[in-house]
Order: sequence, then C-alpha cells, then structure tokens
Amino acid sequence: MMGSQEQLFEMIFEHTPLGMFTLDRRGYFLRVNRQFCAMVGYSRGDIIDRIGSYQNLIVDGNNEDLQELHELQDVTGLAQEPPPLGTNNKLIRHLRCQGGQELAVHLTLMGLGQAPQEPNINDGLGDLIWGIIEHHGTDDLGDQTLADNLPQYIYRLDLEGKLTYGNRAFLDSIGLNLTTAMGKTYAELYPPAIADRYQTLYRQTIEQGEPKETVEAYPRNGDGDYHQMKLTNIPLKNEQQQIIGMQGIFWDISKIKQTEKILRQQLKREIFLSGITERIRKSLNLEEILTTSVGDIREILEVDRVIICSALPENLGICHQESVKPPWPSMKGQTLPLTNLDDGQNQSYHHGQMGIVEDTTATAWPLDYAAFVEEYQIKAEMTASHLVGDKLWGLLMAHQCGQTRSWHPFEIDLLQQLATQTAIAIHQSQLYETTKQQAQREKLLNEVIESIRHSLSLHKILPRAAQAILNAFSAKLTLVGICDCKQKTLQTFVTAVPPTQQDMPNEVLATIHDFYLKDIYTSDQILALSNLQELNPPPSPELRAQLHQYELGSVLAIAIKFESEVCGVLSIYHHDGYRWSENDEILIKELANQLAVAIQQGQLYAQLQEANAELKKQVSLDGRNPRWQIVGVLINFLTRNGDDVPGKNNPYP
Repeated sequence: MMGSQEQLFEMIFEHTPLGMFTLDRRGYFLRVNRQFCAMVGYSRGDIIDRIGSYQNLIVDGNNEDLQELHELQDVTGLAQEPPPLGTNNKLIRHLRCQGGQELAVHLTLMGLGQAPQEPNINDGLGDLIWGIIEHHGTDDLGDQTLADNLPQYIYRLDLEGKLTYGNRAFLDSIGLNLTTAMGKTYAELYPPAIADRYQTLYRQTIEQGEPKETVEAYPRNGDGDYHQMKLTNIPLKNEQQQIIGMQGIFWDISKIKQTEKILRQQLKREIFLSGITERIRKSLNLEEILTTSVGDIREILEVDRVIICSALPENLGICHQESVKPPWPSMKGQTLPLTNLDDGQNQSYHHGQMGIVEDTTATAWPLDYAAFVEEYQIKAEMTASHLVGDKLWGLLMAHQCGQTRSWHPFEIDLLQQLATQTAIAIHQSQLYETTKQQAQREKLLNEVIESIRHSLSLHKILPRAAQAILNAFSAKLTLVGICDCKQKTLQTFVTAVPPTQQDMPNEVLATIHDFYLKDIYTSDQILALSNLQELNPPPSPELRAQLHQYELGSVLAIAIKFESEVCGVLSIYHHDGYRWSENDEILIKELANQLAVAIQQGQLYAQLQEANAELKKQVSLDGRNPRWQIVGVLINFLTRNGDDVPGKNNPYP
C-alpha cells in the first residue's frame, strides 16, 4: 500500500501537462506518463517494450546525452555532478513521433539523485527527466494535428500582434474557430485587464528576443476559486535568426500548485510533529507544552479554534488550553459537555476513537451540546481523545467557526497523531508531578515527625505543624484543633495563614467545624469540597460574606483519630474552585496519623506536668522527709528541661 507521499507523486506524474519519463543507466525507458505518450503518439507499451530506449526516439540518433549519463555514478543531468534540485539543463531535440512526424522540443534532463527536502514541483518534480513541447528556430509548428490534440493552449502572433495560428485547445478557450480568430489581437480576444498583461509580455518577448514566462490567476466560474495558468512566450525566428513573431503556450497548473501546497503542508506537518516530540522529550512543563501546542496546531490545520479540555465527572470537561482566532469567542476555563452525538459517541472517546463533524447544522445534537455549539459558533469540528493509559484524560478539539468544512484524511490523521503526542506529554508530566509530590509529602511528614520527636508540648507542635502544612499546600488557611471526644466539638485549635492574609475570627472557624463540618467527627471519610457554598446545610448569608471576605472557597478536612477515637481535626482551606487531588487526600491522611500521635503524647505529657505540680505541692509540705527530698530533685530535673525529651537537643527556640 502506497504512503501519502507516493500517492501524491503518482498524481503529479500522471496529471501534469508536461511529458515525463524515467530511464535506467543504459537509457532504456522505465516509465512514461500519459502526456509523453500523447506527445509522441505511442502507447506506454509501445514505448517501453518496442521502442525501448531514449536514443531510438531521437531523430538524429544523438547519443551525447547517454554518454554523459554513463559517466556519472548515478543517473544525472548533463552537468559533471548531479545538478541542484530545480536546475534545468535544457536540450533542443527532435522526437520521432508515430507516423514519421518530427516534434521539436525543449528537453530538460535531471538526475534521479537523493530525495528532495522540499521539491519545486514546477522545476523538475524531484529529479525526474521530463520534457515540454516548445518551438525553436523554425517557422513550422511541426505536425499541427499533434498540436491540436495537446491539452496546452498554443498560438502564434506576427510582429503586429495579430493571431496567425491557434491549436484546438486555444480556439476552444476563446470560443472561436481558426478562420474567425485569424488576424485578431489580444485586445479583440480578451477583456482589457487580461489583454494589457498579455500585450506587455508579448512586447517584452519581441523587444528582448528572449523567452518570457509568467503565472496568472483567473477566476473559475465566479465561485471564488482561481485557475493558475502558466504562460510561456517564445520569439519566432527565420533562417537568418530574425524575429518574425511570437509563439505562446499556456496551460492550467492549478492541480500542480495545489499538489505543491499539499507537499509543503505535509513537510510542515512532519517538522511540526518532530518539534512536538522534541519538546516533550526535553521538557516536563506540561503547561508550556500544551500552551505552545494549541497555537501551532491551529496554524497548521488553518482552523479558527483549537482547545485541550480535561475530563470531569458526569461527561463534562473544562477548557484547559486554547488558541482562538479573532473574532470568535474564547472558551478557556469554561465547562463544556463532552457528550456530543450520544452516549455511544462519548464512550467511543474512552476507547480512543475520533469524532468528525463536517456540518454541525446537519447533526441532531443533545440539547446541552446544541447550546454549546451555538454559543461558540462551531460549524465543523474534529475531536481526538487524550488517553493516559486506559483512562480518558481529556480531548483535543479543532473548530471551524466561519463555515462548514470537509476534513481531509491527512488532517484527521494529523490530529490523531498530535493527540497521541500530547497524551505522552501528559503522562510524562503526571509521572514527574507524582514523583515530586511524593518527595514533598515525605519532606513535610519528616518536618512534622521532627517536631514530635523534639518536643512534647502541643503549644509548640501544633503551630509548627499548621505552618508547615500551609506552606506545603500553598493554602489560604490551615487549622489544627483538639476535640472534646464526647461532645465532638473543638476544644482548642491553632491556625496559620499567609503573611499577607488576615486570620479569620476563631468563633467563625469553630462554627464552620462544629456545625457545617460535623460529619467528619463520625466518619472515616475525608471531606473535600471545591465550593464552600455547597455546604450542607447551606451557610448563612453572614457566613457567606465572611468566606468571601477571607477568600476561603474550598476545604479539605479530616478527623484526627488515635486508636479509633477522635482526638482532633485537621482542615486546609484554599480559594474557590480549587480542585483537591488524590495526592492531597493521601497527604492529609498521613498528616492526621502523625498529628494523632503528637496529640496523644502531648496530652500524656500534660498529665505528667499536672502530676509534677501535685508532687511539688507535697514536697513543699514535708520537705524534711528524705524520700520527698529525692522526689524534689527529680521534679527539679524535669522542670529544668521544660518540654524537651531527655537526652535530645531541642532544635526549636
């Protein structure tokens, strides 16, 4: 099965208006295109099997060309080394056509060298040997019957600019027969704007005595599309080399230009995909990769909008990155439905299938997606899945907003490849983030454990733990509290806030925990809310105002338990809409376990302090008793060491 480049080459080879052929090193024909067959009047089979060699078609048996070919290591042009791609080595040759007629041609020979990086389709079609009929040094067109059968438009003008000959294709293009057209000028055959351009080119050809070429664009049937026409003017000379007129030839190169554009786009796509792969290999910054990618994808696909959305529960997504062309509306940060055609389509996204829609107005959408399409003015779309492992992470979507669009297979394939590459980037970034978060989690846990090891006082442990947790989560507020085990309410607590933020009043925080978050006291579950306005029961207007004032919009909370008994609570507050990750929940659970040990030890230490105070009281009452004197020494030792663990250096002031 041929790849896309081979298919494009085959199309160029067969449909170009130029006669093309390839030779082996001995000069035998390997391939000929249909236009070359039309030029010489033979079939492919006749040329390859019966005529056989290039030399057999040359009237004078010229073998100079073949000698040059034999001298080169590979099949090349007439230079001593393979000529650069697009460099012409033009020969004047007479080909022996069927029936004995001779055909004067300009022949360009080019070597079959290395594959071009970006071939110029008009100047050689990637090192192939090709020919084109052009007049040279004679007042005779050769066989006019053959010229009449060519698709190119061929005509002649005398020194007064009057038509003296036109082949069938040319006459059909102007809607006249030869008798009627004879003697007419450009001004009589074409509209003024076109006639003026042709007349200028004609005058330059006659005055300078050199061939002139140009490419003109003409409207095609008023549909906004254009023909690309290549014009070549050649001065006609008599035997004394005096200019006696001009021969013109022009032909439609629209397909060649379109093919050239496709080839250039394909090269650009390959370079782009290579660049994406290289960026993914070198960078672990997912945001940077995705931000750059959406802009590049929109440019290479020439669409109005490209978005990357991450999947949310309930078949929803949020637009994570976007590149949009003005004036179309932006949807970055917006929530959108992922179900477009039906539930079956949504499930297909989970299996890596694509969604292709060429006309959104001709599709029966569910109501939510119909509203989405209308709001963002989507006329056509392509959608590819971002699968990370077996899980749907999100979607890559390309939107055409100005009009409907028929998506080409190469565009669909490109979007699929880009989705695969960005999925790799997402997976790679997630692995990196997981590793980094694990390291941060272990660092934070070590800090809390160190606090517990070097101190037995809750007055020191809890504030330090609250501050360390605040920093690790980049939070708005953290709270670590001790509970009344029976009443399941806060007895005492400490908080930490960023330096630039005002602390919320204690009574408000106590109300939130004892009334709105009371379920955590009796549940083993972690409470994770992205919107505190969704508290149950709903917060009062006064509390809503305070939450807004202190920028507290989301909460992650857990009960601190020691041997299944609730002894405290840990809660972390962030801005509204902050989404708590699975790693966040793992971390807060591990922190709660460490704090449970700290609270238990602190409470035991407090009990010991009370016992010491009672012993001091007894010593003061009976200090002369030797046994009580020994006890007094022990009490003084413990009191002198404060809350430090004996034998350890307290690192905290």
